[in-house]
Amino acid sequence: MLRTPWRLVAYILIPLGILISLFGWRILTEIENEVEAKMVREVEIIGRALQAPIRRAILEDRETAIQEALDSVFTIGSVYGAFVYDRKGKLLARVGRGGDDPRYRGYIVNVLEGNRDTGEYVRFDDIRVYSAFIPVKDALTGPVGLIQINRDRSEIRSSMGSVRLKGVFISLGMILLSAMVVIIGHYVAQGKAISRLLRAIDRIEKGDRKHRADVSGPKEIATLGRALNRMMVSLNSAEVEIRERKAVEGILREQASRNARLMSLGKLAGGMAHELGAPLSVILGLVRRLKRTEETATVEDKRRWVSRLESEVRRTEAVVGQLLDFGNRRRSVELCDPRMIVEKALEAVTEDLEAQACRVEVTVKGTLEAVEADPFRLSLALRNLLSNAARHAPGGQIEISLKPLPSELLILVRDTGEGLPEGMENRIFEPFVSTGKNGHGLGLALVQQIVHEHRGIVRGGNWEEGAEFRMILPKRQPEGENNDKNESASGRR
Repeated sequence: MLRTPWRLVAYILIPLGILISLFGWRILTEIENEVEAKMVREVEIIGRALQAPIRRAILEDRETAIQEALDSVFTIGSVYGAFVYDRKGKLLARVGRGGDDPRYRGYIVNVLEGNRDTGEYVRFDDIRVYSAFIPVKDALTGPVGLIQINRDRSEIRSSMGSVRLKGVFISLGMILLSAMVVIIGHYVAQGKAISRLLRAIDRIEKGDRKHRADVSGPKEIATLGRALNRMMVSLNSAEVEIRERKAVEGILREQASRNARLMSLGKLAGGMAHELGAPLSVILGLVRRLKRTEETATVEDKRRWVSRLESEVRRTEAVVGQLLDFGNRRRSVELCDPRMIVEKALEAVTEDLEAQACRVEVTVKGTLEAVEADPFRLSLALRNLLSNAARHAPGGQIEISLKPLPSELLILVRDTGEGLPEGMENRIFEPFVSTGKNGHGLGLALVQQIVHEHRGIVRGGNWEEGAEFRMILPKRQPEGENNDKNESASGRR
């Protein structure tokens, strides 16, 4: 882009210079034409001054007098030639060059007869001359001859050459003077104010947000300065407001995080109270019954009540064990075979599967590679999924599929049970949320926690014949990092 001084040169000074040059050229042309016409008139005046002596000499037939008259004309500077003709166009006397030309014969006759102008420009020896033809007339007999005077046109051009040169220098001087006046005037009128405004913008750009532009100077520049100042005031106010909002948002986020932790803790405490309260109430009731009927109760009743006590204690022990697993976030990452993880999980839930008469099928799709994982924790997660499937699909079939992905491993667990209740897909991984009669709601929460520890994703949903759970685990774990990301999951009870 052009800067302002060059814009002035491009849009003002160059057009102004062209106009000045055209105007000066037109004036010089008019002056040249005027001077040329004046010099032509001088030639005609000289010719008419010779008419009287030439007429007498022609009438008296004195060629010597004619020649003397022509010689006097030739002493005038820049006369290229002078010639005298009789009434028939015959050359009587001559001085200089350019006369007695066949081109003039018919022209001379026409001038004597009054049918042509008395002057024209002709070129002789590469010199352009003006030929003036002045008829010599007698009052009684009419035209008796003709005088031809040739004047060098270069005299006119040479006289105008200096005028043109002066005109060129004057035009250049006017253009330079106009340029100086325009540039200096622009700087005085607007340039200083613009420079002040640019310096103010530069200071603001470098971080001086408190600086304000000077609003003095031309109206337009002052308006820009005031607009810049208003913008900076608004910007500073907006920055203060943004900082205050960020501070408030930080406080609100901290409060929301604290409230969420308290809600989770309250929910966990409520779930624990519910899960542990029920078996403890049964145990307390059975102990009181044993005390009341210690002497009257039969041995069979006592055995039944002790068996019931043992069952409730085991239930309490299971809840406490899963709470301990849920709170344990330590893991030992190593390269392990996914098949070994599946085998350990199946071995741990063999009794549950046999109790529910469930059939298990394991399929591998593709070539499996070793993955970086905590084999115990990952096996625990898969064991909880299998226990969950056996509990909700008694007498059915459970399918475990292992499928390697480009950088991940997919573990799919499907059952042929009743599937997930509508509306529970987004809550099944919450602690103590269960859809089964005998579930305590910690199994799937533990599954999600373990999968997140391995920077993976777990999702649950329904398929054509029941429920399914998908665990997607990366094959390699980032060193020194634990997975804390929260994936939205839809899944099971």
